[in-house]
Amino acid sequence: INPYLIAAQNPGSTAGAAYSFLDESVVSGATYYYWLEDVDAAGVATKQGPVTARMGAAKALPG
Repeated sequence: INPYLIAAQNPGSTAGAAYSFLDESVVSGATYYYWLEDVDAAGVATKQGPVTARMGAAKALPG
């Protein structure tokens, strides 16, 4: 969990939104665990996860 809040895309809406995160520090072969913490309009925080991801080896494309 990082210390920064991500602003709501649709403040006050109950429709939800899609968010993404790009981790630029991953290394090949390592397994990573990610959590999401949501904060509702009343200020109540709830942690979601973890979700695991594993970065495979890079493949050269023919060029």
